Amino acid sequence: MPPLLRIESLHKAYGGQPALVDLSLDVAGGEILGFIGPNGAGKTTTIKIVAGLAFADAGQVVVDGHRLEGHGPEARAARSALGLLPDRPYLYDKLTARESCSWPASTASRARRPSGTWRRWPRASAWATTWTGRSRA
Repeated sequence: MPPLLRIESLHKAYGGQPALVDLSLDVAGGEILGFIGPNGAGKTTTIKIVAGLAFADAGQVVVDGHRLEGHGPEARAARSALGLLPDRPYLYDKLTARESCSWPASTASRARRPSGTWRRWPRASAWATTWTGRSRA
């Protein structure tokens, strides 16, 4: 069975300073992968490239059989199989409780997107307010 995530010979530099040099790894479906290392080891750079938030200088990322390269249909298919939960949600400070809960779902592919969440679960707005600690939904 092919890996769910394959990274092949990934290279990335910032201002001539290498951040990733020939990184390759495979992650099978159901596996959990964690990155551990000192500052500057390339952990965040790797995650940004896999999430499609940055581009590699060389190498490739394949997600569920789709190359994550550019903005074409294949890259969109790869991105639709991914999700990212940042460790510091800077964006959420600027959103209402409802927006904080709805935004991640709105970025999911249409096939996976829940429709009518706030209509189906009338208490979702109250839950969102409690969850985010915001006074307004």
